[in-house]
Amino acid sequence: MSERVSLWEMFAQVPDPRGRRGRRYELQAMLTLVGVAMLSGARSVLAIAQFGRDYGRKCAKLLGFERGKTPCCTTLHYLFCSLDAEAFEEVVERWLGQCWGAGGKTLALDGKTLRGTQGSELPGVHLLAAYAQEMGSAVAQLRVARDRNEHKAALQLLNVLPLRDAIVTGDAAFCQKDLSREVLRKGGHYVWAVKDNQCGLKEDIETALSDESFSPRENRLAAAERQHAEQSDKGHGRSEHRRIVTTTVLKGYTDWPGLEQAFRLERRRTVQGRTTTEVAYGITSLPREQADAERLLQLARAHWKVENCLFHTLDVTFGEDHCRVRSGSAPVILASLRNLAVHLLARSGSRNKAAALRRHAAQPRLALALVRGTS
Repeated sequence: MSERVSLWEMFAQVPDPRGRRGRRYELQAMLTLVGVAMLSGARSVLAIAQFGRDYGRKCAKLLGFERGKTPCCTTLHYLFCSLDAEAFEEVVERWLGQCWGAGGKTLALDGKTLRGTQGSELPGVHLLAAYAQEMGSAVAQLRVARDRNEHKAALQLLNVLPLRDAIVTGDAAFCQKDLSREVLRKGGHYVWAVKDNQCGLKEDIETALSDESFSPRENRLAAAERQHAEQSDKGHGRSEHRRIVTTTVLKGYTDWPGLEQAFRLERRRTVQGRTTTEVAYGITSLPREQADAERLLQLARAHWKVENCLFHTLDVTFGEDHCRVRSGSAPVILASLRNLAVHLLARSGSRNKAAALRRHAAQPRLALALVRGTS
């Protein structure tokens, strides 16, 4: 794929599952319609179809419909169900890969269940996303099968991503030896949270950072080796103070692949006069020369951007959890298209994404310019 192609050009490379006979609309035009409609605030398949009708023949031709007529809701639904989700994701990942920086990359792994796909006897579609913090969107996502867990899906997801010089962060579910080896094998580094699923490792960290575990002489050596960093924030009626303590004494002590540092992170929050304290532990393959205590504190906090900046935007601004589409490949295809819309808004510099959607609804040519790469 050539460098910096537009989303519109990328849509032309998506495999079309339909036969040539009876094909009324080109796939590229239909996907462009969906992209522009989502960028203009359309949340459902019905709303996307109505968007195409409401803006008339002139807008339809600009979207790529030569006859000036756009597809109905049923036609769009059948298309989403029939598309090959894996082939679609492969094209999307290649396109997003051209937008991902060559160095200093940070990926946050996290999963999300599409609540609208859940039923009385259905567990719902669960997706694992790799959120690129520099891009402000997911660079790849993968549907997690019912008989698999996120950790195994993450192995498959990371296998297709360029990880050289990247930093991969994840919660305790991803703190696994095979996942750590895969990140290191591909030239990256990891920062994992550690909880009771790795109870032996957690106990080693607690011991290494406890003054009561050593003799007085050992305490002096351990204290001299530790690093500390603190950070405080206030806003929205809440204050939060974070303090991290790092150590390298576990390097070479455990058999964990590539472990360089371990840390303890204390978070103290005060909301309406009530204070709560939370203690978390973690490990990283980053040596102290590349990540001191202050840098690790930033990485640990930045991991949760995947929740606050991506999943929150998808649910609140794009109404992902309210989408009831659950047939075939449709949930995955629509989730991927929403992520593409988030990426285009982030790349355009829109800080208030809801306001950007309202602006595009009034001026759909602006949304089309984003899709065509002419803005």
